[in-house]
Amino acid sequence: MLLLKYLLMATGASLLLAAAIILVHDLYLLLKVRREEPADGEVETAEAAEPARPIRWRLGLRLAILAAPPLVIALSILVIPSGSAGIRVSQISGPLPGTLYPGVHAVTPMIDSVVLYNIRDSVFTAAASDDPKKKPEGLRSQSKEGLNVSLAVTVRYRLDPNQLYRIHTSLPESVDEDVVAPVVTSAFRELTTNYPIRDLFSGKRDEIRQIAAGRIAKRLSADGIVVKEVILRDVQLPAEYARGLEAMLLKEQENERLTVELEAKEKSVKVAQMEASSQRDIAIKEAEGQAQAKLLDSRAESERQKLLAEAEEVRIRRVASANSEKMRLEAVVLKENPMLIQKIIAERLSDKVQIMMIPADVKNFFATDVLRSAMTGHSAQ
Repeated sequence: MLLLKYLLMATGASLLLAAAIILVHDLYLLLKVRREEPADGEVETAEAAEPARPIRWRLGLRLAILAAPPLVIALSILVIPSGSAGIRVSQISGPLPGTLYPGVHAVTPMIDSVVLYNIRDSVFTAAASDDPKKKPEGLRSQSKEGLNVSLAVTVRYRLDPNQLYRIHTSLPESVDEDVVAPVVTSAFRELTTNYPIRDLFSGKRDEIRQIAAGRIAKRLSADGIVVKEVILRDVQLPAEYARGLEAMLLKEQENERLTVELEAKEKSVKVAQMEASSQRDIAIKEAEGQAQAKLLDSRAESERQKLLAEAEEVRIRRVASANSEKMRLEAVVLKENPMLIQKIIAERLSDKVQIMMIPADVKNFFATDVLRSAMTGHSAQ
């Protein structure tokens, strides 16, 4: 659309320029001819002077008339750039309600004009400064104790496009200096007088910012200004109070450091005590475990000895029983076979004798006499 507007303006301007050039050229020729006419009393030359060309007023007028429509159409096209909005102002009735948003709009040439406003975010900044040589740019206020403080404040805001008619008809042209700055200054000055200076510097700084942001947004919204954000960047304290506060903060920091070190040492002592107690408990547990192991070992040994004794007793009993049974069986066998006695005696008398001849007559065998003497002695006893 801008290209069309510029083309129409170029076409109209070209036609007007052509009409002007034609008229100027004809006028120049006319003046040249008149300057070359002979004066009164002079003899005319052989060649007659060229007749003067008439000025082409009609052609110039036609070109001017042809240039009017493109220029009128171009002037009736209004393109509002992005980030801006406009208010239509009539030369007859004054400002007209309604907002012209970014884009193409049609206006009445030579009657309507458009006042553009920036609807992007704007920033109002007040920098804190405690140097008396510099111009006080910061927001100066007082604390509850009556001490002077300088605040560094930043407010981000924008104009409400829906209320541009009201802004144009009721607010000053410099919204930043004449509207935003007084509202921000008064809001913070009303708040800071209710807080001690130490709260302004550290304790309730964010609380003050939030309350001030609410008040600023409420006041400016009534004038068609939308507040996006309020930032309290810095609080500049008086020099003497700042030095005293710094010394006090250093002492508090030192006390906190000593407290932390003391707590660390107490924790180290507690850890050492816990480690010693843990080592003692471990030693006690190990001693108890060893005693329990020894007791279990002694009990196991006692059980083992008891089992061995019982086993030995059982073995002895079984051996005795076996011997008794053996003797009984041997007595039965000997009773049934008396000749075995002689064999047994012979085997026990000499291990060198491997073969023994026993006479058939048992009565004449010496073993019979031995047995009889043994049996007789035993009976006598």
